[in-house]
Amino acid sequence: MNSGVFINLTNHPLREWKTDQISAAYLLLGDIKYQRIEDFTFPNINPYWSKKEIFEEVCNTVKKLENLYKEEDLVIIHIMGEMTFVHQFVSFVSFTKPRWRLVASTTEKIPYTNDTGKKRFRFNFCRFRSY
Repeated sequence: MNSGVFINLTNHPLREWKTDQISAAYLLLGDIKYQRIEDFTFPNINPYWSKKEIFEEVCNTVKKLENLYKEEDLVIIHIMGEMTFVHQFVSFVSFTKPRWRLVASTTEKIPYTNDTGKKRFRFNFCRFRSY
């Protein structure tokens, strides 16, 4: 294999990732000669859409990804976001695109109290997990 892409299909752009998460993404691409990691905008899912309308958005997103990455030997998609869209996307792609690898990120949730005494949470990236 010569080329591979890790696609970040989330609402958390790569510019916000820490080094360990970027390194983990490159590790998944293995020893492919030409590797890259790219953002792909997560669609805005209308909360009033029906299941059918969400599926139409899944199909539109898959078609865009197919057109952009059809020449790649390896396609890894990191997908996290609106849960009904993610569920339909993972189900559809798993059935129709068996060569695409789908992953989620796992995090450790660390509680802390801020300066005003309000409880907050910090999320530290741990790893990518296959769907």
